[in-house]
Amino acid sequence: MGFLQRLGLGRPSIGDRLNRLNHGAQLLMKHVGLTGRCDCVHMRDPDGGTGFLLQIQTPLLVPVPDREEFQQYFGRKLSQYAGLDDEPLILLIRDANDIRHAARDRGDVRSARIASILAVANPANSDTPPAEHLLARMRDTVRGRRDAQREARSRSDFSPLDAVPLTDLGALPTR
Repeated sequence: MGFLQRLGLGRPSIGDRLNRLNHGAQLLMKHVGLTGRCDCVHMRDPDGGTGFLLQIQTPLLVPVPDREEFQQYFGRKLSQYAGLDDEPLILLIRDANDIRHAARDRGDVRSARIASILAVANPANSDTPPAEHLLARMRDTVRGRRDAQREARSRSDFSPLDAVPLTDLGALPTR
């Protein structure tokens, strides 16, 4: 039960809850020594469920393996402060490494490479084969059609003309 519910003021609006979450996140950031910017947005999934996304952008380094602890800490403290009523809070941290990687030159990476990375990382969840297999299957289909057309043409009465000289020029007389 949140602070406002205990006072008997009813459920605050989404805008009020977003303001409280932003304010609470800024207080928590100051408390733990995390500098940067925070933004909070309200989310709704296709099934009608709601939740909040808290995005923190910081010039400090936050190790990726430890971000789960940040998620738990901010989720627990902000649910107490803002009264989330069991609504999920997703914390997205963008640290100095993330910002530096986003700012660097974008290389020429093909969609087949990205699809193969996803297929390798998610073998059990992937119902579609990797992009290389799809591309190979498409090539085989095209080759099969081409071979079938060639075979059908060879069985038909069609016969291409051979190269025939149109004129038979001999040596020209000298004058």
